Amino acid sequence: MSTIKSGNTPPGEARRPPPGMTPPVPTHASAPTIEAEHYQTLAHAPKSEGLVDATPASLRHTDFNARYEHRGVLGEGGMGEVRLCKDHVIGREIALKVSLPGIGSRSDMGARFIREARVQGQLEHPSIVPVHDLGVAPDGSQYFTMKRIAGLTLEQIIEIRKDDNNALHEEYSRRRLLTAFSQACLAIAFAHKKGVVHRDLKPANIMLGEFGEVNVLDWGVARVRGADDPNASIDMNLPDDTAQAKTMDGSIMGTPGYIAPEQARGDLADVDDRSDVYALGAILFELLTLEPLIARDKVQAMLLSAISGADARPSVRCPKLEVPVELEEICVRATATDKADRYETPRELHEAIERFLDGDRDLARRRELAEQHTKNAEAAAEYISGPGGDLARARAIHELQSALALDPGNQKAVQTMMKVLGETLQEIPPEAEKELDDALVRRRRINSRLATGAYISCLVVFPYVFWAGLKSPLAAVSFAMLIAVAGGYTAWTGFGNTRFNRSVQLGAAFVAFAVVLMAGTLFGPLIFTPAFATATVLVFIVQMRADRFLQLVALCAGILVVVVPALLQVTGVLPAPYAFQNGNMIVLPGVTNLAEAPALTFLILTSAQTLIIPAFMVGRAVTSLTEAERRLFLHAYNMRHLVPDEATTGSVSLPPAALTSRN
Repeated sequence: MSTIKSGNTPPGEARRPPPGMTPPVPTHASAPTIEAEHYQTLAHAPKSEGLVDATPASLRHTDFNARYEHRGVLGEGGMGEVRLCKDHVIGREIALKVSLPGIGSRSDMGARFIREARVQGQLEHPSIVPVHDLGVAPDGSQYFTMKRIAGLTLEQIIEIRKDDNNALHEEYSRRRLLTAFSQACLAIAFAHKKGVVHRDLKPANIMLGEFGEVNVLDWGVARVRGADDPNASIDMNLPDDTAQAKTMDGSIMGTPGYIAPEQARGDLADVDDRSDVYALGAILFELLTLEPLIARDKVQAMLLSAISGADARPSVRCPKLEVPVELEEICVRATATDKADRYETPRELHEAIERFLDGDRDLARRRELAEQHTKNAEAAAEYISGPGGDLARARAIHELQSALALDPGNQKAVQTMMKVLGETLQEIPPEAEKELDDALVRRRRINSRLATGAYISCLVVFPYVFWAGLKSPLAAVSFAMLIAVAGGYTAWTGFGNTRFNRSVQLGAAFVAFAVVLMAGTLFGPLIFTPAFATATVLVFIVQMRADRFLQLVALCAGILVVVVPALLQVTGVLPAPYAFQNGNMIVLPGVTNLAEAPALTFLILTSAQTLIIPAFMVGRAVTSLTEAERRLFLHAYNMRHLVPDEATTGSVSLPPAALTSRN
């Protein structure tokens, strides 16, 4: 059927005429029929905005002219004229379709006119426009009256969706259109149950009302199962010089671009419920992509495209739209070239859409909950910097974890999480403080074990002391025993359950520097002892993770074990360890003789120990700190990648894939 144009008014603008203004009623139309198109025109007809009129009306004047007041022509076609009338008996506006003069005298056209009214009138479904009356007017023309409907067809809405600047663009979301489409599927399923195949489903034949109404229009070429098809006897001349998709009668029924392959072949015997399923799939594809399944072209080319099979994958045809894969699978199955591969009934198609919408509604609910959790987190984050900030941080993180579990793509929640994790607390929470303390104790325990090994290595060189010959066996034995005590102390701290409080650390410092002090008896306080003291200070500070007080204690102890003995010896309180003759410095050992071979061997070994042991222990500490630094860097790196780079500047522009919006 040809399309009646409702003037040059853009789709949607005539829905709400300015107060006091009445849009003109279009009167021009084209042949042959106008069933669907007059509804489109009705969408732009003047509305009755008044309240219901319950004034009793006389039932005596029930003749045609008294009952129906003509108020304008909505459209004309080859078979009839559609008028906007006032039904004075009921007090409502209705659409009245009347056959053109001469139609009633032609049995074939008259039968088609009556058949259309009877088929549509018997399909009593909320989404099928009801027929109120059927009869013969005083002038002999046939007529039937229908409910007057208003709204926009899917064809008009698709044009609105293409224009982002249209005021109605946001009103017709993808979710709303899918819901309406699902209702239309049920209406077609109802018709199939009554034995009626529509055969001309397209976006122009489905209308959405302002209050959620969904109407399936134009049953003029419908096929009734088990009844003769009057449309099949009308010859059809297919023009090949037009790009318009028109409803065609004769051997091919329907509109090119939406008819199933079996319809395109003109195989009327093969047309059944699944032919309507194909048309619904083509409509669904266009709703999702805003492009027709079969490109507008010459009629013959469009028919060939339908027969050969169209690619109904939105991901291929319109990849930028990111249509959910579930909907793509529905489109592909509904428009399969072989009807055996399609959904068996429109109800199955309806159920597939509803399954998707159930998931979509669940997604919407999850996003609502995620948004609420994010708001709760933002409120808690305001208190992180104040007293009780640890509790506020814990609350905020808990809320954000819930938000991201519900909606992992919620960038607002991610940004808030970064803010919360980056906020510095005035005090470390007690739980975190305990974890940090436990980790520090474990590290100190390991270092104490290493120190035990170092003391044991010091005992290994003592045979060389005896090899050189002892001057003071008591001093040598005392030195060895002191090293053993120091090793035993570190073993106790390293293998026991010591918590390494300050007194324990001071004890470790005491025995360590006592050993350094005793080492001065070998070559005096100025040879070997300063290097030994320096190594001990470094190892103690690094390995024990000493605080500022203990660092100061270690530094002072290192200085004292070198300076105090030297001063005491210079002042004569202690025996002098050095003598100076003829520009030479002579070492006067107090514990052992300085035979050349044993002395050199001892000095080489102890010098190597003084270098190797601190280097090993400090190196381990540096390695541990480097690994911690790497972990901290990786943590910060991962944090930066939780949100796009623009988040750091405060202006985030989310890509379409970031949130799979099923709007």
